[in-house]
Amino acid sequence: MSFQVPPIGPSAATVNSAETVKLLNQLLFQTKNANAATIAAGIIAASGRAYSVAEAMKVLETVTFAMYPAPGHGLYESWVKQKDEHLNKVQA
Repeated sequence: MSFQVPPIGPSAATVNSAETVKLLNQLLFQTKNANAATIAAGIIAASGRAYSVAEAMKVLETVTFAMYPAPGHGLYESWVKQKDEHLNKVQA
C-alpha cells in the first residue's frame, strides 16, 4: 500500500479533508497494529519458549483486543467470552 504525501506549500491546500481523514485513519490503524505486534513479540520472547504460528497469532489477538477493544466486531465478541482464559495463557 502506498500513498502520496502532499507537498508543503500553496499546493497543499488542494488536499481535501476526506483524503486527510482517510490517510490519518490508515496511519492510526497501522500504528495500533505495530504497537500490538511489538508487545506480542516481547511477550513471546520473554517467555523463553518456542511458539507455533497459531499460538503467536493468538497472543497477538489477545494483546490487540486487550489494548484496543472493538465492541461489535465478531472476533472481539468471541474473545470477550473467553478473555480470562486467553489472558491467563499469555501471562503463563
